[in-house]
Amino acid sequence: MVASGKNEDCGINTYTTALGSELKFEVENLTRIGLKSHSKDIFHYFKKGLATANSDADIIHIQHEYGIFGPKSIGSWFFILPLLICKLVYGKKTIITMHNSWNADTAGSPFRSLKIAYIKMNNILISKLADEIIFLTEDCADDFAVSVPSSEPTIIKHGVPTSNVNLTKTQARNIFEIDNEQKLIVEPGYVRRAKGHHLLTHAAKKMPDYEFLIAGGPRTKSTEPYLKELEAKAPGNVTVTGVLEDRDFQAAFIAADLCFLPYLKASQSGIVNWAVRYNLPILASQIDYFEELESNNEFIRTIDLEKDSIPKSISYLFQNKSILEDMRKSAKEYYKKNNMSEIAKEHRYIYENVNGKKSSKQTEKRI
Repeated sequence: MVASGKNEDCGINTYTTALGSELKFEVENLTRIGLKSHSKDIFHYFKKGLATANSDADIIHIQHEYGIFGPKSIGSWFFILPLLICKLVYGKKTIITMHNSWNADTAGSPFRSLKIAYIKMNNILISKLADEIIFLTEDCADDFAVSVPSSEPTIIKHGVPTSNVNLTKTQARNIFEIDNEQKLIVEPGYVRRAKGHHLLTHAAKKMPDYEFLIAGGPRTKSTEPYLKELEAKAPGNVTVTGVLEDRDFQAAFIAADLCFLPYLKASQSGIVNWAVRYNLPILASQIDYFEELESNNEFIRTIDLEKDSIPKSISYLFQNKSILEDMRKSAKEYYKKNNMSEIAKEHRYIYENVNGKKSSKQTEKRI
């Protein structure tokens, strides 16, 4: 399996580690090749591509996110080239999981037409290498289909982590110096403008009786100015933690009463699955991914960030404890069906089908 390295502080590493811990019970001799994330070292990606192509693995499984391969995903061309040659010469099988998908909407000015052409060529390159492409959401599959149409994409849910930390709510709140009596709303994860943290701080100004926790910090230097902007404008009832170690990151979900995700854009979110792991209700923005989840599950509710009052929506949930309890129950049910152990089984079915072995269960194209 190819993904960002185990020492990389990113969601792909977290996902791959969680999936791998369950896959080891489903497949034999699972190994991992780690990549530098967001690196400009083109030679690094070429060397890793050669190492992957020369491995004795029956199947190569790549956890793909464009940024892993450096700025503009330029390193992906150098990584994929040796694998394409290996596929043509030796017929080695490759599966690629797309954690997000670029399309024309990703391209901005200047030279937008050129950027759109580059994105399309990059996506075609991915499709030429892959014997099977797995998408984590239908939204992600639809975005990719703009470049490479597919009538029947394979979709496997992100999966809810099975690991957890053993802390009481009081212990978790002590980490962040939050009183037990306070109503606590959390937005966990890396800080960047597309996740709408500024909307949280704006709502907090109108809700002095509530506590708000931004449980994360910037992943790259480019987002540090945004964090400084948040800290400068945040009222006293907002705590900004900075990047957290794993134990404290999970503690944020235990400490909170509500997870608030005012994302402006996302095709999937690992944060949703961590919230589910700790039975934490979610209030989120009306983007396609969240609305898709809401259509089949009660643990998440969406609001229109432009039309709906965020403070009013939050207050409504706290005033109706039965709704919050139903949301927690829904999270428990979702976990039973979509925990990482179950997701690992779905991956085994894919591996068996790609490798030409008869699976004990027919692989569904939409899971």
